[in-house]
Amino acid sequence: MQYDRTIYDSLYVALAVKTNSKMITADKRLIDALAGSPLEKYVMWLGEL
Repeated sequence: MQYDRTIYDSLYVALAVKTNSKMITADKRLIDALAGSPLEKYVMWLGEL
């Protein structure tokens, strides 16, 4: 549990990685947890739109 995220968050991020797409989320804690990691490019905070 490198990023200490829920299984739900992890599955959605894994799906974004598998489909080479971005997951849009309102969960700022998820964004912060993945900041600076290789997974950062697969998530986008809703507040950035």
